[in-house]
Amino acid sequence: MKPATPAPCVLGVGIETLSALRDNALTLPNAEIERLWSHISTCGACQARLASFDRVAKALRRQRDLEPDRRN
Repeated sequence: MKPATPAPCVLGVGIETLSALRDNALTLPNAEIERLWSHISTCGACQARLASFDRVAKALRRQRDLEPDRRN
């Protein structure tokens, strides 16, 4: 079963921007970053995408460390 794709953001905020914002990696003026967070607080599409990033990050943190490959 394929997960539902969130509706597009009405302002066109892309997943790359949301990902960088979440990771504090955007190189924008603080006023622009604050504007994005303000928008996200009212945008279901952006909230859904950020929640999906959080689910992936949580799943990755639960993964066990792999043992070194002994085929060499």
